[in-house]
Amino acid sequence: MPKHFRKASVKIGLDFHNLSTKADSVVRTGIQQVVFNLLDAQYFLRERLKKRDIELIPLPMIPKPPAEWSRFKNIMDTNVNSSHYVLLETSKELGIPLTELWNDPEMETAEPWSDSKFFEKVVSLDWLVITPLSEFRYVAEEAKRRNPKLRVAVLVYDMVPLIRPDLVADGMSQWYTTTYISGIRHFADVLFAISRHTAIDCMKELETILGNHVPIIATPLPPEIPLIVEENSSLLKNFDLVKQCYFICLGTIEPRKNLSLAVRGFLRFQQLFPELSKKFKLVMVGASGWSLEDKILSKEIEDANEHFVFPGYLPRAEVEQLIHHAKALIMPSSYEGFGMPLSLARELGTKVITCHNSSLPEAAGIDASFVPMDSPDTLALAMGQHASTQDSSKGKRIS
Repeated sequence: MPKHFRKASVKIGLDFHNLSTKADSVVRTGIQQVVFNLLDAQYFLRERLKKRDIELIPLPMIPKPPAEWSRFKNIMDTNVNSSHYVLLETSKELGIPLTELWNDPEMETAEPWSDSKFFEKVVSLDWLVITPLSEFRYVAEEAKRRNPKLRVAVLVYDMVPLIRPDLVADGMSQWYTTTYISGIRHFADVLFAISRHTAIDCMKELETILGNHVPIIATPLPPEIPLIVEENSSLLKNFDLVKQCYFICLGTIEPRKNLSLAVRGFLRFQQLFPELSKKFKLVMVGASGWSLEDKILSKEIEDANEHFVFPGYLPRAEVEQLIHHAKALIMPSSYEGFGMPLSLARELGTKVITCHNSSLPEAAGIDASFVPMDSPDTLALAMGQHASTQDSSKGKRIS
């Protein structure tokens, strides 16, 4: 490599604008959790990378596009910039002062950036990395106008709106094609995919759009790192749960998560193993999604309510505690870009039951129990097998 190349410095802007789906509370789906994890990681990488002449610039917001750019206003706001409250809570959760986390002395008061400040940063960048799923065309076009040498990388989570439009909200598939994919086509210089399976999907679905001039790189997410905080001694008691006597599902309650299989599988588990199942419950952690899936599930369990627990959205530390003490985590999704709950369960020493589709096997590992997406009987048998197995490792504390 030429000497002048080797010593060249590189400035990389990292888009971390979407740390919560809400402004007045911290609520994360899988995408916001990835953004949160990356924000945490860049803080620890910054000093190390400086020795290699690589400077990471964390960006807490991106400018919103003009109103005329938002063709599908009734779907969702994909450019939810982190509020004052979310910035403060994120800093508190990570235990890192705001000025250090964002490498910006002016962030001490957690005041969100202005559009002009964002573009002031962008003009000196070599790369801009878009990490959340968002409408980034306006930002990319304006940034490249001000900084023609700028290159844009996009992190892709999945191709579900293209491959399985039946699993996403009405209009989402059209938005994804005409807005998100359009942004990739016109402005992306490289794509990063969060799993090997998602990278393959990108190659298949975007081949005619991108040709071979935009590299697609698989960058599978690393194993989840548990927070390892002091356990809340009353958490299980609050939900009337006993260690090793419940199964758990984690994720937004929406059709793609296929939670109806978990419900029907548990009801069938009760029928096939009436004595064994008496002490077990099914815990379904997650916020309501875009459909009426939670109401549909509630109707299915009317006669067995005492065996089902719906705690809603919970903080990360409480989720980890519930997963750690569960008999197994069940993730019966119809399609996933990665499957972070499976990775987290494995790190916490909890067995997993999932389906053999998309990237789920990649996240679940070889010791997972796999069941068909449409077979409550098979899931019930898997539950029975786990319920009747004594796992000596579960009594040990994660270290």
